[in-house]
Amino acid sequence: MSDNWKMCAIGERIRIEGKDLESIKDLSPEAIQLGYDFSIAMQEKDNQKALEIITKIEQLPSIWRDEKYG
Repeated sequence: MSDNWKMCAIGERIRIEGKDLESIKDLSPEAIQLGYDFSIAMQEKDNQKALEIITKIEQLPSIWRDEKYG
């Protein structure tokens, strides 16, 4: 797992929820896709898109694969 994942909005949400990410497979498919989209937006220096993705991550009921709605 890249440190970039832990520094993005998903990493912040993991920290707030007090859990630890052992594998990317612990995340829901939606969270994985948003994390990937976020990394692309950062590479392209698209701050508006990155902000939109952060908002979507914050609004997910859960980022965890085994929890449908927190």
